[in-house]
Amino acid sequence: MTQEGVAEALDDLDKWVSDQLSLGILKFLDVIDENCRHIADRLIDRKVTALASRIDGIPKRILAVEPEQRPQAVIREFGKLVALVRAWRDDPDSQFLNRYVTTYPSQEDVLKDPDALRLTGRWEYLGETALAGHDDMATHASWFLSITPQTTPWLLEQSSEEPGDPAFPQFALIVYPAVMEREESPYTVGIQYEGTMVFYPGPLPLEAVVETLSVARGERPWPQRIFDDPLTQILPYTQALPWAQNYPLLLPRGRFIEMIRSADSGTWMDYWWISDTGAGLPCRARLIINRSLLADAMVPHQTVGIWDGYYLTLLESQTAHGRIKYSLDDDGNLAIS
Repeated sequence: MTQEGVAEALDDLDKWVSDQLSLGILKFLDVIDENCRHIADRLIDRKVTALASRIDGIPKRILAVEPEQRPQAVIREFGKLVALVRAWRDDPDSQFLNRYVTTYPSQEDVLKDPDALRLTGRWEYLGETALAGHDDMATHASWFLSITPQTTPWLLEQSSEEPGDPAFPQFALIVYPAVMEREESPYTVGIQYEGTMVFYPGPLPLEAVVETLSVARGERPWPQRIFDDPLTQILPYTQALPWAQNYPLLLPRGRFIEMIRSADSGTWMDYWWISDTGAGLPCRARLIINRSLLADAMVPHQTVGIWDGYYLTLLESQTAHGRIKYSLDDDGNLAIS
């Protein structure tokens, strides 16, 4: 695929976005699956596969939010697409940008890169989320949190007044391409590993490849980071990756509160995470299934979740009685184990 071919494909995408806005957001929502599938197929024909996969995932992301939020969500999705396209046009030779537009470099290429950032230490496996794509063809990601204090240039730039004390936690995001059949993850949620992550090139070290990981002895506490507003943590990501869809958050001590909601379709329980300072985020869940762990889960010392701009997808919490792991079923119910 030549740069000229990619540029022509992005011209088609620009026109598609403009056409959807001209037709109206509500009309777009009425046929969102067909509209997104159509432009995604055209991008795939031109080998712009990474961007096609992202667009394929738009209907699922939009329809996951409340109906009254969907027009705003569409504008947000389109804005991120435009930001990515403009960034590529400004620097079409960028390996960093091309992996979001055309295709990811192979893991082998990243591991062979002598200039790639390598971080060695202890990592805790937090869980997996789906990033984009349709159903079984979704791109999935595994999330890790660095337990070892890191001193990368990026973290030092974000550090507090004390040298070597970075204010932002270091995460590693391992992306798995879309495949019909996926092997079960070799990692266990809540287990800490010793080893090295090799990061893709870019202004912010997040997406990575595992070089070596082995189960660590014992368990160390998570980094202690206090933010009056937890969403402060996403600022470096929005500056470096304005087209990003998901942001990892390390949340301080707080609690979960239940909120009863009613609609024509029935009544259900929503959950919000509320920090001790009063900041709150809605959770992507409707019902806690394992009530035996409810008391511990409702007052976590720390929690890790993924923020998508609308909801917090819970991954894991530290409580007075150890780790608690979360998972969502297909109906949006939150299971605790």
